[in-house]
Amino acid sequence: MLKKRIKNRALTAMITACVMSFALVLVAWIGLNKTDRIITQIESESLPDIRVALRLAEGVAQLTALAPNVSLTNQPSLLNQLQIRLQQRFDKLFEIVKIISDDEFKTKLLQQLNGIQKSSLQLISVEQQNLFLSEKLLSRRYQLKFSAFKNELKRFSSNIPALQEIDYLIDFLIDPGAYQNDLIVNILNGLPEQKTQNSKELLAFLNFAKENISARVNNDKRKRFLLVSMRVQSESLSNFVNVFANSIQDKVVTQQQQAHRLIKQVFWGMLVMMVLLILTVVINYGRNLRVLNDLTTVTDDMVRLSNGGMREGAVSKKNQDEVGELFEAYLIFQEYTLQIQQVGNDLEQQKLLLETIFNSMNDGLSVFSADNRLLTWNKNYINLLGLTERDIYPQMPLEDIIRLISRAGEEFKDINGHFIDIHQWTIKRHTSSQFVERHDQAGRIIEFRSQPMTNGGFITLIQDLTYRRETELQLQQAIKMEVLGKLTGGVSHDFNNFLTTILGNLQLLELQPGLNDRQRKYLNRALKATEKGTELIKKLLAFSHNRFLEPELVILDESIKDIADLLQYSVSDGIQFIFDLGNIDKPVKIDRIQFQNALLNLTLNANAAISGKGSIKISTRIIRKKNTHWLRISVADNGKGIPYEIQHRVFEAFFTTKEIGAGTGLGLSSVHGYVQRSGGEIGIKSKPHEGTTVWMEWPVEEQSFPISKIGSTRTEAKAEPSVLLLVEDDLQVAETMKDFLAIRFPDVKHFPSADKAWRWILKNNQKIIGILSDVHLINSISGIELRDKVQYRYPELPYFLYSGMAKEAIEKQFDCKIECNFINKPVTYKDIANIIIGTNADNDVKGEV
Repeated sequence: MLKKRIKNRALTAMITACVMSFALVLVAWIGLNKTDRIITQIESESLPDIRVALRLAEGVAQLTALAPNVSLTNQPSLLNQLQIRLQQRFDKLFEIVKIISDDEFKTKLLQQLNGIQKSSLQLISVEQQNLFLSEKLLSRRYQLKFSAFKNELKRFSSNIPALQEIDYLIDFLIDPGAYQNDLIVNILNGLPEQKTQNSKELLAFLNFAKENISARVNNDKRKRFLLVSMRVQSESLSNFVNVFANSIQDKVVTQQQQAHRLIKQVFWGMLVMMVLLILTVVINYGRNLRVLNDLTTVTDDMVRLSNGGMREGAVSKKNQDEVGELFEAYLIFQEYTLQIQQVGNDLEQQKLLLETIFNSMNDGLSVFSADNRLLTWNKNYINLLGLTERDIYPQMPLEDIIRLISRAGEEFKDINGHFIDIHQWTIKRHTSSQFVERHDQAGRIIEFRSQPMTNGGFITLIQDLTYRRETELQLQQAIKMEVLGKLTGGVSHDFNNFLTTILGNLQLLELQPGLNDRQRKYLNRALKATEKGTELIKKLLAFSHNRFLEPELVILDESIKDIADLLQYSVSDGIQFIFDLGNIDKPVKIDRIQFQNALLNLTLNANAAISGKGSIKISTRIIRKKNTHWLRISVADNGKGIPYEIQHRVFEAFFTTKEIGAGTGLGLSSVHGYVQRSGGEIGIKSKPHEGTTVWMEWPVEEQSFPISKIGSTRTEAKAEPSVLLLVEDDLQVAETMKDFLAIRFPDVKHFPSADKAWRWILKNNQKIIGILSDVHLINSISGIELRDKVQYRYPELPYFLYSGMAKEAIEKQFDCKIECNFINKPVTYKDIANIIIGTNADNDVKGEV
């Protein structure tokens, strides 16, 4: 078999050599044939085009030289001869163009020749017009030469000193130009107003000469333009012909290059055929030798692979020869071996990846067998359960693990908080998903999530739920506080009405004469209690978040002294309270109630940081900051302090250093928010085991401005206004307010709704001295809407609003702006004084009644 294949290979080599020889002769014949075609193509196409290009260049040159002679001709016969010569040149060029084989070039060339021909015809036409105008002027010359206007002209010879004879004048006017035109104008200006017969003839001639000169000047301009145009067109045509000639030259050069390349290709083709012929002989010899080598190599590789070794690339490709089948078997054997090794490597990498994920999980993970034995676990499984590496081991029974993790009294409950049966829980974990929580004595909650496996056993994922449960409790507490705040806000609003009635009646009683000392003592006591109730209502509104910031000028030392008793009462026994106030009389612009709440909050935090005995110190100082004076209030304690690593988080919401359940984490965050919203800054400094200092600071108001008077300038009315309108839906408050206002306003008219008040205002607006209205009115438009109507219709009427809500809350609710004339409930003497000032009812009132 091998011998037969070798014979076949030898026969194949001989046939290949014959084919190569035939191919060598074929390549030579093809090359010679192509070369002959190229030479014939040059003779038939390129040479005629070259001759055409030369004739075109010659014709364009002659045409360019002949064109300027047209403008120099002054005789009609010569002009006709030039026209005939030009036409002959154009005809000759058109005949040459017809010979061109390139249609695109022929079309463009015809366009340019037609343009030049058109310009030449126009030039001849212009020149003919000039000759015609000159002849007309000469004919008029002979008509005037023997007329009687010479004597008329001599009368005005002073205007034309350079001209003595009429013949010279006419000859001078034959050539057009600016000077001739100016001369005619001077003569026309010198003619007398009373025209004689002779002067009329002169005038007619001069006007004719002027028009003739003007027409010839215009023709000369057009002639110059046409000459330039023909010159440009001729140059463009010459360039175009040159481009055509260059393209023909490039074409010839290209054909020559093709012939040279073809000769080279024939040479290299013959050389390649000779080389291939030699290579065929050498390759056949080497192939027989390689067959033996491949047999040896394949045999050695298969033996090596069967023994587990590798030698990739020993045989580079499959050979279609004597060893082909053996080599194919070798490749299959090698491929299977490599796949087995690759699968092994992939399994090893996946195992490493799963182990990395398994050990880096934040949650704990464990796997138990069908007989409740521990198969595997990760590191966090041990950490979350509070165990060590020595506490557990593979195949450890589940009962031992449960006993180990509940040895400190830990309790197991379901998600509803009910205690569970451990034995039943263990059984259910093999059949369904189970969720169980472990609660330890420190309040830590660990969740167990078990999922059964299809082949028996279960997987358990454990997670620390302590922080999440704390957050949920804080959220529930925040919701409760919000509901309580809304309820407190509503109750406080109603109590404001009650206090308005009580405080108003007490103040009215205070104005009554004849009160003895005991009665006045009881009255003052009731007034103080009512004022405290008013302050309490403001605090309740601030707690309910219905009260926005109401900045005012506050002396902080006095504000601190006002709540000193409350602060001392709030701290635990054994804690010394120290006030180190700087007796600073400069005010800051803040919300006084909110400031007192913030100071109380900081005091309670300081009290919680002290275990046993200690001290809390509140101090005020003036500091220099940002090129201005700031007032700093510090609350310092000598408690346990705050660790350095968490000091940057103390102002975060829901963050607390207290034990679980002992704080909401909202105290310092709310103080921080208040200080920033009021334009101040807050800071903290603490050392562990030494104490903490928290300070608040605001810029000092360097100048204090008195309260401006409320009201607007009224326009004069026919009748003096005297009625004060009161719009109040609460009858008790209305009766008290009427009595209160009647002290200074004899005529107070009450309306329970804004609608009724508006109808009365429309009819009696000139009687009104001012309007006082509650903001929130039942079964009626609001006081804000009534104010808008009044200010739009009667902008001169003073309008006052009062409410138990803060001004900012009302502005947000009604989407409006309350610039001034706003009074907070309960209404007092000073508020009535502001109304009096605003309505100009009493110019002697200075702020008190």
